Amino acid sequence: MKRLTTENFKDEILDSIEPCLVLFKNKHCGLCDGMISVMFRIKARYGSKIKFGYVETTQEEDLSDMFEIEGVPTLFFFRDGDGVELQYPARPDIYSGYSEEHIREHLDKLL
Repeated sequence: MKRLTTENFKDEILDSIEPCLVLFKNKHCGLCDGMISVMFRIKARYGSKIKFGYVETTQEEDLSDMFEIEGVPTLFFFRDGDGVELQYPARPDIYSGYSEEHIREHLDKLL
């Protein structure tokens, strides 16, 4: 997964010809730590179809403000420069917030 910053977000995500899944996280969040392993499993399954990246919200406050990030972890799916937030599960996974199954269900609909 590529670290995304204010400087590279437009080139890497908004101008990408590939769909993109972006994790907004911070290093002091236990659920975010769990999301990293979930994201790698998702990447193993969808890596040929989707570009993956993450934003450290405490270091990239402008991006967090732009996408109105109110809590972490938060996932956004981007296609052709447009982003949509993946709905946070009604029954969050206790280790990562979003479960792998929940993310796959959304990606299968969006792809």
